Amino acid sequence: MPRKPLILHSVYGLYVPVKDKLKSTEFYRDVLGFVPQKGPDGQVKLALNRFYLMLDDVNEPFTPIKIVLEVAPFQFKDILEALKDRGCEAEGPIDMGNRQVLRFSDPDSHILEISAFCTKVELEHSYSPVEAVRPKGRHSPNKWEKFYAQTPVCRMPWYSEALDEELEFYLHRFAPLPGSMLELGCGAGIQAARLAAIGYEVVGVDIAPDAIRYARDTFGSLNPRLEFEVQDVVEDFQHLGKFDYAFDRGCFHTLDPGVRPRYVENVAKVLGTGGVLFLKTFSKKEPGEWGPFRFDGDEMKEYFASGFSVLDQRETYFDGILRQKPKGIITVFKKK
Repeated sequence: MPRKPLILHSVYGLYVPVKDKLKSTEFYRDVLGFVPQKGPDGQVKLALNRFYLMLDDVNEPFTPIKIVLEVAPFQFKDILEALKDRGCEAEGPIDMGNRQVLRFSDPDSHILEISAFCTKVELEHSYSPVEAVRPKGRHSPNKWEKFYAQTPVCRMPWYSEALDEELEFYLHRFAPLPGSMLELGCGAGIQAARLAAIGYEVVGVDIAPDAIRYARDTFGSLNPRLEFEVQDVVEDFQHLGKFDYAFDRGCFHTLDPGVRPRYVENVAKVLGTGGVLFLKTFSKKEPGEWGPFRFDGDEMKEYFASGFSVLDQRETYFDGILRQKPKGIITVFKKK
């Protein structure tokens, strides 16, 4: 029987045992910038974006816990100085390979780590998020391989740990479980892994072997519903089987105009009648010429008119690490 997917957004909060609620509140407020607030039940919550620490007064001994916080690499050195200025001595930087860590304790001996996802060498260079230079054109697989070989995943402009917001909305409307999902241009595999965790049988494909290697190493062995394959989306991929749904969050809009019809044909071949394609591209409303090609809604409908009807279409944006989120369009197609 079809069922709605269960999609959790994030961890809402963590209960932290403390001996002195006021002292701990002052520490997290004045040293780390948490926003304290009191609920109707008197529970003190310390807010950091959408995440909360809930402080619990405990009179008996307790085992300290570890809390890991993340900052951008370019902020890391400033954070170390800021902690010293606020009377907090931190151990570090500690080199953990793909991340650098500062470690210290709160008034109750809970261990706190401030973590930046970068190598030690990268930390020595000034870094800030820049406008994406996403290679245009399917005839440049070597560029994609070079990009994935040289760029840490967390520094890719489209990097996000969350499931795409519009896709989440549309899954409830058009993609009941059980079902199989193909992700086109899956990159490092984050979205594919999230979809498999929700319950879909997922195959993620990408033209860059380094991207697929990362996805397999990071996610591939942890969920039997998840597979990754090296695949050019404008080459036939019927060998991957048939799918109920397909998702593309930034692959189609890198393709040269001449090969786009082959993408449409290939997707149509692997989707059964009534199959649904969720396709997100850059919008012509996004200024400039950097990054991928841009489209308007009518163009998207025209490209897929031969084999697909439109279920819905809306303006959106691309989440990621850029200071200003690029404007996009998401179109939901149904295979005729």
